[in-house]
Amino acid sequence: MKSATKEQMGKRPNRAASRTAPGDQSKCEPVPPPVAAQGPVAWVSRRKNLAALIAVALAVVLCYVNTLDNDFIHDDTVEILGNRNIKDLSHISEIFSAPAWAFDNTRGPKSSSNYYRPVQYLSYALLYRVFGPAAWGYHLAKLAGHLAVCLLFFWIINVYWKDYWLGLLSAMLFAVHPANSEAVSWISGITDVSCAFFFLLCWYFFLRYRSSNATSDWAALQLSFFIGLFCKEFMVTLIPLLLLFEMSETRRFPSQLRVLRIYAPLSAAFAAYVFFRIRAIGGFTFEGQYHFGYLTVAQCVLNQVVLFSTYLKVYFFPVWLNAFHTFRPVLTLSDQRFVMAGVLLAGLGAFCRLLWPVLEHRIRPHFVLGVVWFFVTLSPVVVFFRRIGENVFGERYFYLPALGMCLAVSIAILALPQRFKGWARIVVILVLLLFSARTVI
Repeated sequence: MKSATKEQMGKRPNRAASRTAPGDQSKCEPVPPPVAAQGPVAWVSRRKNLAALIAVALAVVLCYVNTLDNDFIHDDTVEILGNRNIKDLSHISEIFSAPAWAFDNTRGPKSSSNYYRPVQYLSYALLYRVFGPAAWGYHLAKLAGHLAVCLLFFWIINVYWKDYWLGLLSAMLFAVHPANSEAVSWISGITDVSCAFFFLLCWYFFLRYRSSNATSDWAALQLSFFIGLFCKEFMVTLIPLLLLFEMSETRRFPSQLRVLRIYAPLSAAFAAYVFFRIRAIGGFTFEGQYHFGYLTVAQCVLNQVVLFSTYLKVYFFPVWLNAFHTFRPVLTLSDQRFVMAGVLLAGLGAFCRLLWPVLEHRIRPHFVLGVVWFFVTLSPVVVFFRRIGENVFGERYFYLPALGMCLAVSIAILALPQRFKGWARIVVILVLLLFSARTVI
């Protein structure tokens, strides 16, 4: 049998090009799995990945190791030291069937709580069996949780989006950002850290499932989402984010089969969570904690704009940080805070518009994801701020949204023209050092 000539080989069809594109959901074909490097290339890649993981771990430890000397403060004292339900594992059923603070008889009937946090109290129960009333053990668990979130964030971007420097910069920014210090340093902020961990775990298994189409990855995605809901209700924002991400990649709505496989089970899990929540609290929220019920619909819109801009300002200017912020509602269009909020959001929109032509086509869906991630994961606080209580602006609510903004900002930095790259590196290093110092303080 004669070997093919060069001309004959040139006429052969490109089989790779003839396949359905990975993002084409109409054919429901899985995305090809990442090709593993071999030989010296694999060794260099493993060394780079290990170096990045060590760098992120060192950043987290150096910023937060001083929290191990901290004590129980604020809610910690009552929820851990004064909570009989966590000192005996026989109370697990009560943890899942009652709202937060139901153990505290001084607060009146158990329905007088707006929060449902079973995983928080279950974590306390497990930690109490190991560390007892020693506060350092709980702070160690919080530090480990933040470390896990940062490492998983890097791994997802590096492995599944094939962008090493984007993953490293995003993870480092998130690891040392001062506004995350409340969620990490305060023991009761465990709800935000655990929710963010399961949120990222869902992304990990979602991207794995797109590559492998394996039932185990699908099941892990669904289970991670269900557990995350019992950490914090913010977890539900994963559903629209996954949907928007797929639509931005394929520029079409997912096929009916994919909706049934992915989004229908996730929605069913949320419905089950709502059932447990209403059964424990007596309603989705407790009306006794409504704080801004006197505002009109128009005034609510004004305050939602102000809240979005306030969280955005905290990301870029993490200076005036506090454990408790008093929010004074905006009542008129002429209020200076609303005007400044509009200017800030308009500026962000203009910057995104200018940046868009510079971005590579492959990275654009990730940039959109980062910006949308920030606003979508904040929406439970902003949209329903009248039902939350007086502390509608809290730095701990910033933890999950900050992941998206770190991704978007890192993409913007790496997209700078080559002539600015040298200065950009210097600025990034200085910002990371300043953020780290501020976080330690």
